[in-house]
Amino acid sequence: MKKGISWWGRLLGNRSLMHGGAQRLVDSSKHDTQPHAGGQSDAVTWRLTGGYLYLLGVLVALVPLMAIGYLAFFQDSTLRFEAHGLYEVTSLLAIALSTFVTYVTWRCYLSSGEIFLRWLTLAFLGFTLVYLPHALLSPFSNDMMSLPPMALPRAWSWAPAFWSR
Repeated sequence: MKKGISWWGRLLGNRSLMHGGAQRLVDSSKHDTQPHAGGQSDAVTWRLTGGYLYLLGVLVALVPLMAIGYLAFFQDSTLRFEAHGLYEVTSLLAIALSTFVTYVTWRCYLSSGEIFLRWLTLAFLGFTLVYLPHALLSPFSNDMMSLPPMALPRAWSWAPAFWSR
């Protein structure tokens, strides 16, 4: 395994591109010897952008609550939407995407050798293996009630823990 810089080490190493470093790369006519007139206005700007970022985080976190509130207040609770074909297509799409993400994570682990990426690969693989039988057996759940679609994935959920040893 190759020993490399961890992902957070690379992130911290690229701090020069933040806080004006990128501007220095774009405008090479300025030098570091020129005085920077800011001080107090920079602190106010940082405080305002921090507050704005916090407000955006709160609003994004409340979006599901707003959707639930809309459904609770404005929709008839007796209406049902059943689209089994759409569910099967989205399940197969989720399996394909999780398989792709597992493969990409595995390739990243092979190139860097980071232990975290190995565990992340096993987590994505576990999701794929647990969700695959559920997605494949769900169309039969209306006709065969003795075959619950979640019985097999529950039994398989312990397998990735033993494979990682």
